[in-house]
Amino acid sequence: MPENLRLYVPDPDGADSYPIVSLSWLLLYDRYPDHQKSAALKRFVTWGLSSGQSYSPDLGYIPLPAEITLLSRAAVAKIE
Repeated sequence: MPENLRLYVPDPDGADSYPIVSLSWLLLYDRYPDHQKSAALKRFVTWGLSSGQSYSPDLGYIPLPAEITLLSRAAVAKIE
């Protein structure tokens, strides 16, 4: 996983193949002018990277691997 968290999962080979997995992306600023909104955003995204992962199977997704959630949570913690 690169430091910038830009991970691309290659498509499988073969004429009848299709991407089986992909990642969903969030584009967030490093800094927000409203500290209350910034804190709320960080709480929500952190929830999605922790407790919120339990909803993945019911929504047709798989939970993120532990390494990705740890790196993503560290990136969210840096938001001001």
